[in-house]
Amino acid sequence: MSNCSKCKDTLISEDEIVCSECDSKYHFTCGGLNTLSFQKLSKNTKNRWVCNVCKYKWDISKKNMDTKSTDFTLQDLANSVKFMSEKFDDFNGTVNKLLEEMKEIRKKNTQLYENNKRLSQDIENLKYRLDSIEQNNLDATIEIIGIPKVTNEKCTDTVTKLATILNTVITVEEAYRVPITINGEHKIIARLAKPGMKNAIIANCKQNKTLKLSNINPELSNDKRLYINQHLTKHKKQLHGKARPQQKKKFTNTYGSTKTQRF
Repeated sequence: MSNCSKCKDTLISEDEIVCSECDSKYHFTCGGLNTLSFQKLSKNTKNRWVCNVCKYKWDISKKNMDTKSTDFTLQDLANSVKFMSEKFDDFNGTVNKLLEEMKEIRKKNTQLYENNKRLSQDIENLKYRLDSIEQNNLDATIEIIGIPKVTNEKCTDTVTKLATILNTVITVEEAYRVPITINGEHKIIARLAKPGMKNAIIANCKQNKTLKLSNINPELSNDKRLYINQHLTKHKKQLHGKARPQQKKKFTNTYGSTKTQRF
């Protein structure tokens, strides 16, 4: 015979139920069961029955575990937040570094642009100075267009004869053909002794409206004109070519004629 763990009264086997956790014995009514419920319990269910004391311990243990789990979860969250905050700080530092580098690159690009601009201007100035020097070297040089090349030609004699026809006194230091064709003909380049000689022969050629190739060589065409111009550098020729249409337009507007004037 044993006593009930709750009421301490004597137990009889018909009313007894044993806790499967702590082996404590109870009247089924002290264990919280009514007569009908107790009678419906199978043997297997009775063998798995747990008293209220053990159930309470379970609840306390479960709450403690849940609390620990919650604490663990919060700690993980705090660690994650800390980790992300550190990563964000690193990222923010990287972004700021990149922005500073981009700022420095823009600054260098601006400096390069200004340097290139100055260099371009210096190059243009050098080109202008070199062209001026080259043109100065050509100050006493003329080009003659329209005289066909003949066998055993001496360009110096041709230029001297042309000057005689134009009543111009010149001294030819050098004369030669250039491999650049004008209307299928090679022009003659002649370097004279003085710039004044160049100016004189060009002026006399423009004033002489009857000068023909036949005046130089009777075997040449009698109706073909020839021209004498100042020998210009490549750059000066380009400028001259751009200026001629404007000069023609001005001439047309002034005199009301579309007649071509050679400048």
